[in-house]
Amino acid sequence: LRLSWSELDKFCQLQFGCMPGALPQNFEKVRYQSRSSSEWVVDVVRFMKLLYMTICPAGRFHPDNYNPQKAEQTEDSMVVSIPKPKKSQHPPRIQPVIPSHFKAQKLLGKGGQGEVHLGVYD
Repeated sequence: LRLSWSELDKFCQLQFGCMPGALPQNFEKVRYQSRSSSEWVVDVVRFMKLLYMTICPAGRFHPDNYNPQKAEQTEDSMVVSIPKPKKSQHPPRIQPVIPSHFKAQKLLGKGGQGEVHLGVYD
């Protein structure tokens, strides 16, 4: 959807009953030349921008007033802190396991492939 100046004039006459005074200057700011017809037109996004500029000339998002500033990045804001893991509640891993150092105390379970004992490791 694109609107030329004549179509925009018809729109204003139909919706507002007249041509708003600031519309021609605002149209000059947002228009672009169509490749197909070489006519100056506004697309849907530019049309919305044109309406905003005309209806809210001192609005917060008017292109003449709106100039967002990127927040400065400080050294601290670019550091990502990773919390240290809590100390494990489990006993340390035994590497390598020497079966002769294990003293079995109680049989916990027995299956087709082996036995599980509670015991101590020296």
